[in-house]
Amino acid sequence: SRTGGVQFKAMVGRNATYVYPRRQGYRHRRDMIPGPVNSSIPVTQQTLSFSDTDGIWEHYFEPVSDFVPGDRSCESKLYVSMDLYLITPGIHGFSNDYSTRCWRYDYLPEYISQPYLPLHEWFLPQRKRANKVMQQYIWFQPYLRRNAARMNPNCDLFENPCLGLHIRHSDKAAGRRRVPVDEFLPFAIEFVENGGTQIYIATDSTLVLDQIQKTWPARVRERVIQFTRDNTNETTMIRSSNQRAVFDMASHHRTNQEALTEILALSQ
Repeated sequence: SRTGGVQFKAMVGRNATYVYPRRQGYRHRRDMIPGPVNSSIPVTQQTLSFSDTDGIWEHYFEPVSDFVPGDRSCESKLYVSMDLYLITPGIHGFSNDYSTRCWRYDYLPEYISQPYLPLHEWFLPQRKRANKVMQQYIWFQPYLRRNAARMNPNCDLFENPCLGLHIRHSDKAAGRRRVPVDEFLPFAIEFVENGGTQIYIATDSTLVLDQIQKTWPARVRERVIQFTRDNTNETTMIRSSNQRAVFDMASHHRTNQEALTEILALSQ
């Protein structure tokens, strides 16, 4: 539930093992992914309680099955845990079968980051995997879709094309470049000069919005829209005024909602 927590019985004690992929030549010391459950460890039935269920899947996405935590069918099933290290950098960075990376992270060895490939070629197989997952499992809750439609309304590829700009400036870890605001301006100008009327700015930084208001031409600024939490023009989204990550500035549930709404608004 969203307020009362979750409690259920399951067989507890076993963890995912570490698998070191076989690669030719040098293998990075962190190159490991989850393997089969360690079957040598005994298990016992235990009651598991999670009092804080803020920020869980069904707050944002439709259920992927009719499973309900606490169902009696769970009582004889394994509750398997996994070391965070296997998730990141494991699956997140090193798995050729599962990773859908956001960037060529600077901790990745060259046999993973493949710097000799153009970026779009490197991303292509990852985007195919991501698309398959999105199509099969990711269905946003209606309230998030409504919020996004309100943020960036009436977009239509043929009748009213919109431009979406994602300008992330607070935390840009793992070697990602903080793209200056001015580098986005030529795209916005080109869009406006060709009849575009609506530019959605998704950003985690108040400084980005300040710079747009101070330096972008009026004919571009007047077409800019951004996140608001209600039907007023008040901007109440959590944004950073420095390099502090927004997910460290408020509850994860709130920042999750805001980030997902912006993703949907950009996709309108």
